Amino acid sequence: MLYLILLFYILLAGLFFTRWLDFFLDDQEMSPRMRWLSSFILLIATIFWPITVPFAYLELLNFHKKNKQIITLLMNLSNTKVLDDGYLKNKFADTLFSLSNNTSLPNEDNR
Repeated sequence: MLYLILLFYILLAGLFFTRWLDFFLDDQEMSPRMRWLSSFILLIATIFWPITVPFAYLELLNFHKKNKQIITLLMNLSNTKVLDDGYLKNKFADTLFSLSNNTSLPNEDNR
């Protein structure tokens, strides 16, 4: 039983590592210092994936909950065939403008 649990842990760690490594390698704008730090974090996150994955999923859920209107709008727009129609462009622009007025962006001084 212990071998089965260990095999499951190693298999998922390898899958997470390869997926996260793809995201890591796609980012070409990292400085050498950030690349080294990200490599270290990638290794730590892979080792502790049973802790990392649930927290990442909770963060994803919070992001989706906070931006639900924008996500729904973009999903609906992806289902439309033609965006060249002036009505759709105006509706998209109006909706994004109203959403941007309703949401408050963090101030750079507060970061």
